Amino acid sequence: MKNRWLCGLLAIFLLLTAPGAQAAGSVEARTSASRLLVDGVEVSCGAYEIAAANGYSNNYFKLRDVAALLNGTPAQFSVGWNGLTGVVSLTAGEPYVPVGGELASLTGSTSAAPAQGAVYVNGRRADLTAYVIGQNNYFKLRDLGEALGFSVEWDGAAGAIRIESDPFVMNVNIASEPQTMDPTLNSAVDGAIMMGHLFEGLMRWENSGTAFEGAENCAQAILIPGQAESYEKRVNVDGTVTYTFHLRDGIRWSDGQPVTAGDFVYSWRRLVQPYTAADYCYIIDMVRGYEEVNWYGADPSTLEASAPDEKTLVVDLSYDCPYFLEVCAFPATYPLRQDVVEAEYSSQSFQNGLDGWTYQVESYLSNGPYQLAEWSHNWRLVMSRNPHYYDRSRQGPDTIIFQLMDNNKTMLAGFNSGKLDFIEDMPVEEIPGLLVSGELKIVPYSGVYYINYNVEAPPFDDWRVRKAFTLAIDSRDIVDNVTQTGQVFASGFVPSGVADAGPHSDFRTVGGDYWTAPDVPAQYEKNVEEARRLLAEAGYPNGEGFPAVTYLYNTSVNHRMIGEALQRQWREALNVEVMLEQQEWAAFLETRRRGDYQLARNGWIADYNDPVTFLDMWVTGGGNNDARYSAKDYDAAIAEAKSTSDSAVRMAAMHRAEDIIIGRDWALGPIYFYTQKYMLQEDITGLYYTPLGYFYFDRCQRK
Repeated sequence: MKNRWLCGLLAIFLLLTAPGAQAAGSVEARTSASRLLVDGVEVSCGAYEIAAANGYSNNYFKLRDVAALLNGTPAQFSVGWNGLTGVVSLTAGEPYVPVGGELASLTGSTSAAPAQGAVYVNGRRADLTAYVIGQNNYFKLRDLGEALGFSVEWDGAAGAIRIESDPFVMNVNIASEPQTMDPTLNSAVDGAIMMGHLFEGLMRWENSGTAFEGAENCAQAILIPGQAESYEKRVNVDGTVTYTFHLRDGIRWSDGQPVTAGDFVYSWRRLVQPYTAADYCYIIDMVRGYEEVNWYGADPSTLEASAPDEKTLVVDLSYDCPYFLEVCAFPATYPLRQDVVEAEYSSQSFQNGLDGWTYQVESYLSNGPYQLAEWSHNWRLVMSRNPHYYDRSRQGPDTIIFQLMDNNKTMLAGFNSGKLDFIEDMPVEEIPGLLVSGELKIVPYSGVYYINYNVEAPPFDDWRVRKAFTLAIDSRDIVDNVTQTGQVFASGFVPSGVADAGPHSDFRTVGGDYWTAPDVPAQYEKNVEEARRLLAEAGYPNGEGFPAVTYLYNTSVNHRMIGEALQRQWREALNVEVMLEQQEWAAFLETRRRGDYQLARNGWIADYNDPVTFLDMWVTGGGNNDARYSAKDYDAAIAEAKSTSDSAVRMAAMHRAEDIIIGRDWALGPIYFYTQKYMLQEDITGLYYTPLGYFYFDRCQRK
């Protein structure tokens, strides 16, 4: 697909005093020694580098020279100049007609002054940086690329500037505005997917080349070393374990500074400190010193993650944790730069809280294959290739644009029109036809869709009410008539597909069912009979006297339809009235976190392949414990599971924990176990995915 960005007339108005007019504040400009490649072909064209505080970093070219270089390519444009009005007009797609003279060939150094005046693109002010050198205006090449739709990258290995006249821009939709773009504070899958392209941990997910069954355009992800080139594991005499990670050579932040082991130490310490209040602080609770810091406020250095030198990270674990390496690929363990996170870029960033550093593109430094180029809130989040990333072969699209939207009709329309290359949500009524046509693909998803009961808020502080509401859910009706993509009726909290102790064993199969899923109408009627009996025991016979309650969900047609189905089922089965309330995603997460709700939709996706990822968040005071659940014997069972490397002992403790929270207390209302649906344009290859819910676009190519 050609020229997505170039269509129609692009007019740039340069309100300059005169061509070549100089202003005060001259700086030194020297001729650039960089090679220039246009669509892989080396060309000769003079350019200047402008001195900056950190050296000569940006290349500036004459506008007509750039037009001549791109003539005949998909990014060609004509240039017109009106000396009376001071207007430069660029017409995209039209060939450039030279006015004489050769491409600039420059030698030596000279002075440069900022060109004065405003710059407008299509009537809107644009940030095109220009300097007056001699009698000509020289433009920053990257700015021209952004305005005209060609990509500009620095290839450090080749010592060359690379221009691609027809860049691959991939437009995807995952969700609406993310709650945060701070890896430490994020707790949502959509944010994790976005940040998984911007950052890289000690370990990372990679394309295995093996497709999922029934989804030939999506490969399974495998775990491999990331920023760590290698690691060693030592089991100590006392049962503790020491990991020593050796960082790669040439790993750098998006501003060119080296990534150090100290950046990981800082990030991990920040994660566990109480003042950070990170939902995922417990993700590294196997690291020695975690409890002392997070529970008792000990000095952060108590956490036993240390950097004996810039290339070595040593981590001591309290036990041999079987999923620790997967944790090392989790967003909350990504490295962060202390000088960036803690710098006061403005009083506003400080007022915005701990993630204030993420609000400005200039301060958002990352170490992954992409860097943040734009964040237009509630519209789009744009990523460009990180020129300092160590593995250029991993960088697929020149630009990835995460379109932020929550209307699935708009999503599907965007996909059908070619404006979106990837979506994972669409109107329910369209799903059967899309499955038949083969456009909609289904892949495994290790997660559960469930109801959060606020166990502190009446009437859901009574386990009988919670169990009654759970048994009155007709999950067959919801799966068959709302979601329609093969979800599995839930009869427990930990989903199928999560490993147990024995070879090829399944935690759900071993644990069994806590109630019989309503796979046929007769079974649902049996469940409803028990639900009515429980509600009567709780003091609400036939629903009489039951208070008004509200079910909270985030903006989504599918979530609304599930809410409406639940509302109808509870009314018909229990004779109770439940109101529905919708909130925008970020506000919804905050409301649920505060416990300011009675019933709320929730979904949990595994962070790694171990049942503890579904169970440890419900310990007393847990960062993701939005149900406000607390039980001493439950906490003890989780503590036992997380203090031993004996697989049989661990699994027995976790089965006991699920027996308590579901079989006894009914603190949660599981509805179904997830599957993941998606649509990908047929001319795109290289997509890969892990059933933890993360899609990766960094190796995508357009045929």
